[in-house]
Amino acid sequence: MTESPQRKSPMPLVLGLAVALVCALGAVWVSARPSDNGGGAGAKPSTTVSAPDAGTATPTAAGTTGPAGQGPTPKGATSLGSAVLVHDAPARAAAVTLFVDPQCPICAKFESIFGKEITDLAAKGTISVSYHVMSFLDRNLKNDSSARGANAMFCAADAGKMGEYVQALMAGQPAQEGDGFTDAALTQFATTAGISGDALATFSSCLTGRTYAAQVAASEASAEAAGVRGTPTVMVDGKVMDLGTLTADNLAELIAAAHK
Repeated sequence: MTESPQRKSPMPLVLGLAVALVCALGAVWVSARPSDNGGGAGAKPSTTVSAPDAGTATPTAAGTTGPAGQGPTPKGATSLGSAVLVHDAPARAAAVTLFVDPQCPICAKFESIFGKEITDLAAKGTISVSYHVMSFLDRNLKNDSSARGANAMFCAADAGKMGEYVQALMAGQPAQEGDGFTDAALTQFATTAGISGDALATFSSCLTGRTYAAQVAASEASAEAAGVRGTPTVMVDGKVMDLGTLTADNLAELIAAAHK
């Protein structure tokens, strides 16, 4: 796939700090900002984009074959290249889609700060949660660890453990960006996520066989086609959430406001 032109992401991630960071197509954007109580001066407001399918149709069963000749889709995906639903919720709930790249260090920071609260909101039925996995950092870092990590996430989805796997992988990112993941590390993340026994054997086969290579490529392509240019990106009901004002204290409030 031809690399998209380098663009700065319009969704800076403040995390209550004075520096906003986002992994972007072609670059990691670093933007110095005043520390105005975690505010995001200059951040653009939420906009509506043509969001990739994030759970409006019935998710597929594990390993379901997509359109002819295009390969299988993991459990929780609605079609080849769609987001994967990991926490369902009533129709009235906000639909949250998280765009992540396995090698994105800012995604790992986001997960460490907001991951538990997102899981808690999902457990309460306040939100549904889907992951849309990107792999553009392979181009930037000249390796294949984003694609391999994405495939592993989809393998974990078949075991019903994608959310836990994402948490384990993000926590286990190499200290040096670009060092990538070994198969041993990707398998250990599965164990940490609670995949064991026959499910772990199935995961291992899926990992080494790159079962979801077509899903990985299609997922990246559909995210770029929808205008997503950096990770983490968060959509609420198909609208890009402004991360410029996001702190550890106002996540639920901002999701509720975006859901109105």
